Amino acid sequence: MVTLQSRDDALETVANVSRISQLLGLAAIAVASLLAVIMTQYLTRPIARLTQIAERVSSGDLQARAEAESPDEIGALANSFNRMTNQISEILLNLEKRVAERTTDLEIARRQSDKRANQLLAIGEISKFVNSEQKVDTLLSLVTRLVSERFGFYHTGIFLLDETKQYAILQAANSEGGQAMLRRGHKLRVGESGIVGYVAKSGEPRIALDVGLDAVYFNNPDLPITRSEMALPLKLRDEVIGILDVQSEKPGAFTEDDANTLNILADQIAIAIDNARLFSQTQTTLSEVQALYRQNLQEGWKTFSREEGMVGFNQSLSGGKKLTEPVGSAEIQQALNRGETMVIQPNGKSEEPVIVVPIKLRGQVIGVMRIKAPDQAKQWTTNEINLSEAVSERLSLALENARLIQESQRQVIKEQAISEITSKIGSSINLENVLQTAVEELGRSIPGSEVIIKLKEDNVNGGSA
Repeated sequence: MVTLQSRDDALETVANVSRISQLLGLAAIAVASLLAVIMTQYLTRPIARLTQIAERVSSGDLQARAEAESPDEIGALANSFNRMTNQISEILLNLEKRVAERTTDLEIARRQSDKRANQLLAIGEISKFVNSEQKVDTLLSLVTRLVSERFGFYHTGIFLLDETKQYAILQAANSEGGQAMLRRGHKLRVGESGIVGYVAKSGEPRIALDVGLDAVYFNNPDLPITRSEMALPLKLRDEVIGILDVQSEKPGAFTEDDANTLNILADQIAIAIDNARLFSQTQTTLSEVQALYRQNLQEGWKTFSREEGMVGFNQSLSGGKKLTEPVGSAEIQQALNRGETMVIQPNGKSEEPVIVVPIKLRGQVIGVMRIKAPDQAKQWTTNEINLSEAVSERLSLALENARLIQESQRQVIKEQAISEITSKIGSSINLENVLQTAVEELGRSIPGSEVIIKLKEDNVNGGSA
């Protein structure tokens, strides 16, 4: 049985099946795409969150942490990232601490450097002042004042050892308490009393702080507010000659660096004290030598005038003559006493125009030169006064040279006479000839004199009574 069906009807069924198949395929593709999107989001969400955390960390938020939601590779990656972040945080924290510590150390070092530079500058200034002072007492007072002012110590004292090296005696101080101690004659036994005695004995710097055993040193009623003290030895050629004692009202005010720096100042003070002492000794010796020289000079000129039989020379229009007697006048005596040139100008009454110039030899007045004008109305000019003084200066040297030459000549003559007498006496061979020769030669050397030589009886009799 054959059924006839149109082509359109036959293909309609196929078309329906084909459309259904296409719809199902499209639905399957849509479902698969949706599932793919869901799975992709599920898989990439942890990575996205980790990326966001990484971006936060890279921008400086080191507190951000990744959440490990699963034990798979993503979770392991999150844990590793968190550990890395923790390590970075610790490194940065340690680095900040080290930077802060280094900054603090640098600031401390800078302050210490500035402090040391200021101390050295102060030491230089103090040294400049003390090296120019030549009196020991003034020097010590100057040092205590300058050290207190430049370094800010409320008390500075200088002790010097006595000749026996048993006591350190306070010589200078700037504070009121120190002044009271000076008036009292304050002294400390070497090796026994406080850090001053310790330093005087050991020769090493010592710092005492207001803590522990050091507190026993702070019992001075004259300096009740002392909380820190430092004593430095004043050494000269490795020998302690004194102590520089500085005190502060602040606890722990001194350090070893301060001691090392101020030791430089202590050495400078010791040298300045020694120089001042040497200068004082030199001045004393010089004064003694000058006094002895003046005495010898005066005696020499007295002897010279006596032997020459003259005390001066007078020159006038009528001629010149030797002076055998001193000429006295008020202006001459005044010039001799003062050692200054006296210029008397005419006053129209009784005063005569006179210049009296002292004749000086190395500061010692050995005479005067009096110049009287021939005209009573004469006015002395500056050139005339200067000329008189210049002549006086040259005259003193010429007179001294002449005196010395004559003394030398007399000494030569005396030595020759002694030599001749000694030679003649030595040529005699018996006692009588020796005595006779000695008497004759002495009488010949001193004309008109009577010479007697008498020997002791025990010498003549060979020592017998």
